[in-house]
Amino acid sequence: MKKEFLIGPPTLSRVFTSEDRSRCIRDGGLLGVALRLPCQCNLKCRYCYSSKTSAGISIESILSFCSQARDLGARTCSIVGDGEPLLFPQLNELISSLRLMKMDVILYSNLIGLSESTIDFLIDHEITLVFKQNSLDEEKQDWLCGVKGTYKKMNHWINMLMKKGYGSTLKDRLSVHTIVCRQNLDEIPAMWKKWRSDGVLPQVQQLSYFRPEEEYLALAVPPGDVGELFDELRKVDNTFGYDWTPRPPIAPYGCSVHFTSCALRTNGDVSICGYTDKIIGNVLEQPLSEIIGSAEVKKMRGRTPPATSKCFSCALHAKHGCYGCIADTVCRGKSYFDEYDQCWL
Repeated sequence: MKKEFLIGPPTLSRVFTSEDRSRCIRDGGLLGVALRLPCQCNLKCRYCYSSKTSAGISIESILSFCSQARDLGARTCSIVGDGEPLLFPQLNELISSLRLMKMDVILYSNLIGLSESTIDFLIDHEITLVFKQNSLDEEKQDWLCGVKGTYKKMNHWINMLMKKGYGSTLKDRLSVHTIVCRQNLDEIPAMWKKWRSDGVLPQVQQLSYFRPEEEYLALAVPPGDVGELFDELRKVDNTFGYDWTPRPPIAPYGCSVHFTSCALRTNGDVSICGYTDKIIGNVLEQPLSEIIGSAEVKKMRGRTPPATSKCFSCALHAKHGCYGCIADTVCRGKSYFDEYDQCWL
């Protein structure tokens, strides 16, 4: 298909435009939030970022945070962890309250522990469901998730989601998220093609740094190989009529949450991104408006690349505000303002 006839792929509501980003930087406020809930997990994923800071925050405090975020302009809420969100006892109450606030809800889940009644509830509330799948090979999937039998249970629920109309009744509401590892690198293009064919929105993310380092290195893929993979995924999408610009850390849309969003952790701490330990305040101690309106947050959102950095002259920064993955940079012990050194460009 000729490039001039290609369009951008369908994507999630948490992916904001460059105009949204510019307005958020200029006027302050929020466009989205992420929640790390106080709950356990039923898997032991080898790439997990979760730090289990505390289990003390109440559903009332979580909803207060979300209400304050809504007042600041947030229109989407991503439920990303801290464990498996389906194991949060008050998940239905949380989702119902968020929908009453007229917030779009994106639920990230490994699907283990799903039920047909939960699927019906999610469909009724028009929830975007992002399931985590890293391989179509049973042995490899189980190994990456750390629990034998994961592959079969996950596939059962994926098939049930399709049967009940997720992705067809709710158009563009079913997505899949996978982490690039050396163990699954070669099969991701075929997985991407399958997801597109099934009407599932694919997301493929560069692995973020975590400790212990030797476990990270056992999974990590060199940046150049990630770049080649993203280029190949773009070519696959061209055959479906889509085109996009490959950039870190997520195909097909990069990441700009550091300009537009914030995340709530399980002890009330607030960070710019749900995957970084860079804390900007605590919502149990001060209003969210004070945290987002602080000089520190304005400085973080208004950051510009150092003239000596690769990002300074990169066209992707100028067009998309791309900084790679700031969470990864911080997890490596560097400053929030340092250059992202895992970029293949």
